[in-house]
Parts: sequence; C-alpha cells; structure tokens
Amino acid sequence: LLTGWVLDPDTTAPAEVHVYVNGGWGGAFTAGVSRPDVGAAYPGRGAEHGFDVTVPLAPGANRVCLYAINVGPPAPNPEISCTTLELKTQPFGDARISGGEDGASVAGWAVDPETSSPIDVHVYVDGNWGTALTANVERPDVAAAIPGVGPRHGYSAQLPMAPGSHEVCVFAINVKQGTVSPVLGCATVLVGRPPTGNFEAASVKGAVVSLDGWALDPDTTAPIDVHVYADDRFAAVVPAGGSRPDVAAAFPASGPGHGFRATIVLAPGRHKVCAYAINVVGGTGNPSLGCRDVVVPPSVPPSGTLDYARGVPGHIITGGWTYDPDVPTRPVYVHLYVDGRWGGQVLANEDRPDVGAAIAGAGNEHGYTAYLPVAPGRHTVCAYAIDPAGAANPLLNCLPVVVS
Repeated sequence: LLTGWVLDPDTTAPAEVHVYVNGGWGGAFTAGVSRPDVGAAYPGRGAEHGFDVTVPLAPGANRVCLYAINVGPPAPNPEISCTTLELKTQPFGDARISGGEDGASVAGWAVDPETSSPIDVHVYVDGNWGTALTANVERPDVAAAIPGVGPRHGYSAQLPMAPGSHEVCVFAINVKQGTVSPVLGCATVLVGRPPTGNFEAASVKGAVVSLDGWALDPDTTAPIDVHVYADDRFAAVVPAGGSRPDVAAAFPASGPGHGFRATIVLAPGRHKVCAYAINVVGGTGNPSLGCRDVVVPPSVPPSGTLDYARGVPGHIITGGWTYDPDVPTRPVYVHLYVDGRWGGQVLANEDRPDVGAAIAGAGNEHGYTAYLPVAPGRHTVCAYAIDPAGAANPLLNCLPVVVS
C-alpha cells in the first residue's frame, strides 16, 4: 500500500506517477486524491494531489521506487521515494486427521507462496515429534485453485500409535528459516481395534440365569469387562478372565484368560439378555456379543424360620435360617421388625450345615444372626425372608422376648 502526494508546479492538474518494483515496471497512476493539507500548503494549486494505491509484490524483499512524471518540456522525472519492502508470507494448506485401528492417518496439501516447489510438513503426536513429510503428491485441484504453484503439493501418511486417545497436529514448514510455520490442523483421535467375542449360552435354574461366553480386546492381553443387560436395563459387570484354551488357540497373541461366566437373578417371565464387550479405548464402541431369550419360571417363596430371640441388656439377639429355591446357592436378606417397627436387615450367609444336609444342593450358607438395640421391657421380634425375584416375602416367625 503506497500513500503520499505529488504536484507539478507547471499545472494544477493531478500529476502522473510511475512505479518500479525491483527495477521492473510496476504500474502507473494519477495522484488525484484530495489532500486539503497539500492545498493549504500550496495555495492556488488545489487539493487533488494525493495518492493511495496498492502495488503487487513478490514474496520476500522488494525495492519499490516512485517517480513523478513531469508535464513540462523534457526534463527529469524526479524520484519521489525509493524503499525496500519485505512481503512476509506464510505457507497455507489443509489437513485431514483421523484415527484407526493401529494408528492415525494424515492427508492434505500445503503451499508456500514463496516457492512453487514442494515444502515439508511436520507432524507432532501428543506434543512430541512424530514425523516429517514432503508435500509432493499430485493434487491437480490445488494447481487449479492456485495458479502458478503447480500440482505437486499433496501429502498423506499413516502413523503407528499405541491404543488410546492422541492429539495429532500438522504444520507447514516455511521455506524461510526462522519464520512462522503455521499449523494446518490439529485433532484428537482414538486409536484402537474393537473387541470381539461371543455370548455362547444362557441357562435358567429357578430365578438364576447363568451366562457363558468369551470376550477379548486385541489392544490388550488383560481381561476386559463384559456388561450384561436384561430387557435393555443394566444388570451386571462380568470380568472376562476365565481360562479358555480354545480362545487362546484361536487368538495366540491375546492369551488364555478371556472366558466369562456369571449369574443374574430375574423375575418370573420372558426376558431378553444381552452382553457387550467393553472396549479398553473409551469412545470407540462396545460391540454386542449377542443376545439370548430366557424364560424364568414362576417364583417359589423362600422358606426358613426364626429360631430364637434372647434378651440382653439393651439388645435382642436373634437368629435363624432361610432358603430360596429360586436362588439355591445364594444367601437372601432377612428383614426384622420389633413390635411392628423396622429393626434392620441381615444377609443370611452364616454357616448352617443342618440346612445344607436337609436340603440337597442348597449349600450351608443360609443362617443369620442379628443384634437389635431396644429399650428394656417386653417385645415381639418378627423375621421376613426377602424374595430376590420380587415375589412374596414370607413371614418366617415371630417370637416374644424380655429385655432387662
């Protein structure tokens, strides 16, 4: 941008100005912009002697000289100004960055206006050096959009990376050392391969649904989690860490510990149970391992008893056992009430060999003991077995007790 003023004493008309850039012709214009300050300084000459023009320059240093063209008899055309101007330019271009199973891909184009030759592109990963590329791939679209630069300005590369989240940035390297090399783009990408596996079987015994299968993530040899949903509602987290030699044989790099076996308790009726492998790289998808339809039979209420209730100063000590045939090897909760009011709950998981001997397949862990704080006097303690399948919660027994 050139601004200033010039007048010829031989005329009141605007003078012509010639421009030369680096010794070559740069253009001509008429200094006819209003400059009241010039008009005031030179009375009778008028004010139309200013100029404000733009002259194209090449990148780098340019010697720009302006000359006033004399309107009189042949005479010198005086130099108005001659100065060196630096046209500072930066490279520019485009970057497309995406994550993949084993790394990230970068692609795009880069041009430096100071040269038609291909320029370098540098890639950084998580703030650290990644790699250097040369933007020399044919890109006819770039050549068509930016005349004079030619087509060899594209680049593309695959960068191997560890699984996880990474920030990838691409920079266009300025051909002039010590100048700005602008960023063409940055993106956070996720690198990782999806888990695989199979929800192989679901069996029902009472209210207990047993699940079997396997799952692994190629990005790790460690066991991964499997999430179980019943009727589209979250039901359980299952670690897939059980021994599966067949899986190890099929996926030797992943090791043997990728089987899962779990149980969930469901209410009577038909249910859809689904399993999902949880990706160790969050945000990259947790694929379905499959779904199974199961039918849980009508619930059988728990049975058992409140064996005893003894009074001690300030407390009632009470205990008994309970067993639910819908969950034969699982302890169930017992709710206790004192004089019709809530007293607390305990899990019936204490050893009762007599119960295990009397009920085949039940196991021994079905006993319970509770310590209930109460005031001195006569009280009645009642115990109820809580059905985990949501059916009836039967009364086990009520006993009187005296607390001193």
